[in-house]
Amino acid sequence: MTQKPADNTHLAGSWIDTDTVEQFHYFMDRRELRYPCCPITGTALGYTARQCPKHPGQDLNWVPASGGATMESFVIYHQRYSPDFEPPYNVAMVALDEGPLLVTTVLVDDLAALKIGMKLVCNFEPAGRLVFLPA
Repeated sequence: MTQKPADNTHLAGSWIDTDTVEQFHYFMDRRELRYPCCPITGTALGYTARQCPKHPGQDLNWVPASGGATMESFVIYHQRYSPDFEPPYNVAMVALDEGPLLVTTVLVDDLAALKIGMKLVCNFEPAGRLVFLPA
């Protein structure tokens, strides 16, 4: 693993030798929502991208996201599939304002308030979990 850059405002992807999942979790651990983008065009890429399809061989940049998002899809689980979540709970697909999609949870008092197209804002729970709230 190469040395992490001192300037963390615009980090290049080369300093972590694994993959974008590791990089995503590096920023999540620091409560920073960032997304990968092409270092040449600035085009936002999905979280599974290892390189820009138009500029292969270039290290991706990880830039801060605005925190805004839109609900694309969601499901409400009424059965417990994980000991971490008491049913009913939701799993949502949100589109960051910059374009990348994330699977997450939207925290609402009433699950009936969840709507496709609703505007959201990111938040980190005290334990560090990334969630979204209605904007």
